[in-house]
Amino acid sequence: MVLAQARPGETRHLLSVEQSLQELQAQIFEYQQELASLQRNAQPLDQTLANSRVAPFKIMKSAFDRVFQETPFMPASSSVLPALLSLRQAHQTVDESRAYVATQGVSIERANNQLLAEKASLNDQKQLTASLEKRIESLNEELTNHMDTDPEDAARERMDELRQKQKQYARETSRLLKDLNKFIDEHLASQLAAEDLGGPVVFRGCCSMTAIPPL
Repeated sequence: MVLAQARPGETRHLLSVEQSLQELQAQIFEYQQELASLQRNAQPLDQTLANSRVAPFKIMKSAFDRVFQETPFMPASSSVLPALLSLRQAHQTVDESRAYVATQGVSIERANNQLLAEKASLNDQKQLTASLEKRIESLNEELTNHMDTDPEDAARERMDELRQKQKQYARETSRLLKDLNKFIDEHLASQLAAEDLGGPVVFRGCCSMTAIPPL
């Protein structure tokens, strides 16, 4: 029914497929017959040979020798079996290639992420190296300046720095004392006066407070 409805080219292809299928079935039937004949005519295995360690190797050698002497199965020239085998191998190759590409895609993505991380780490290392180089250069310049300076000049410069810091400290101390006296005059003076007149005690439990004279 299928052959009757098929086109001429398709009919030849279907006939080739049918012929190849019949060849395979005939070959399978021949192998089955040969296997049944071997089972019927099988001789009991020698117990000494069965217990020998080389027995399996002798059996395999005998089987290989027999297969080697037989004419291999070759399909007819019009058979589509070679084409089907090639097509199956091609499909298998395509599937394996797709699986390989998928795994390589994951590996490439992992490698790219690692590369980005390595680039970021390298950039950080470069910045750190540049900072260290600048610091070393600054220290070298400072050391060179100190080496070029006379010890007496260096001591004089150090004393000048200390005097400047002492003056700055004195100015800060004076400013703080002025702020403290101002706070006492504006906020605590009236409260202390009220305390002297019998009002609430401003500093309970503390010693008497003396105003700090202005500088």
